[in-house]
Amino acid sequence: MDGLNLCGNYLALVQGEAKKRFKKGMTIDEAAKDIPLGQFKQWPDRERILANVERLWREFRGEDPTMSKLNIAEVRFRMATMAQAGEL
Repeated sequence: MDGLNLCGNYLALVQGEAKKRFKKGMTIDEAAKDIPLGQFKQWPDRERILANVERLWREFRGEDPTMSKLNIAEVRFRMATMAQAGEL
């Protein structure tokens, strides 16, 4: 499978799994830790799922992505903290 299709499959997996957890009322951090990455678990920097889920939560709430900016420093700090703790 080529890289573009693989990335598309990753994003589809994360979106579908995140939506389920959003509907259950999980927090962003809980969802990021809970989503099974399957074949993508071995990808480098898998803590990026936190940023993906952060952005998806905003989308699911109907926020305008041009007006709903991520605090990148805060998200990266949470990603690093979770990665160091072995939570992701």
